[in-house]
Amino acid sequence: MGVDPQDKLVLSEVGEWTLEKHARLRRYIDISRKVRQKFNGPGKAGATFIDLYCGPGRSRIAGTDKIIDGSPIVAYEAARTVPFTALHLADVEEANCEAALARIRARGGEAKVYVGPAEETVERVCSALDPHALHFAFLDPFGLGALPFSVITAPQPVRADGHAHTCQCHGFPAEPGRIRLRQEQRHGSICTRVA
Repeated sequence: MGVDPQDKLVLSEVGEWTLEKHARLRRYIDISRKVRQKFNGPGKAGATFIDLYCGPGRSRIAGTDKIIDGSPIVAYEAARTVPFTALHLADVEEANCEAALARIRARGGEAKVYVGPAEETVERVCSALDPHALHFAFLDPFGLGALPFSVITAPQPVRADGHAHTCQCHGFPAEPGRIRLRQEQRHGSICTRVA
């Protein structure tokens, strides 16, 4: 943990692989904009972004002075052309939630924040969702041990998609409400993948 010299808010420390992870997040949000557009507008249910491990919204790459945006900021900025109608951000650390919210607000956005472990906040987030909206959940814990199975199997909204990131492994549910996990070998490491 440190403080961002630019906005004086807390920041986390991440590995360099985070740059690739955020590039994938940006790309996914970009290619899903036409689907989001169908849910945005008057009389429509909206499209939400959910990040249960949001961190403070800015991070320093370990061993460098390079400071980058975190996943909630990356998602918010990537969706500018077809914005999410709601952001739900959660973290076990209250300071992280406060910093992420402040950074979203500084960019003209708003978010609902939840403090606590993901296995608790997931229930509160799910109960706040419109079942007719489109929901995108980004799950990026610091290690697979911080992603309990109960987070993945929590009651799901009608229309959901997700992106789980652990190490350099990425997974996307095939169908809402039908989540299966499988392990596969990729780039020399074992990946647990949402299939």
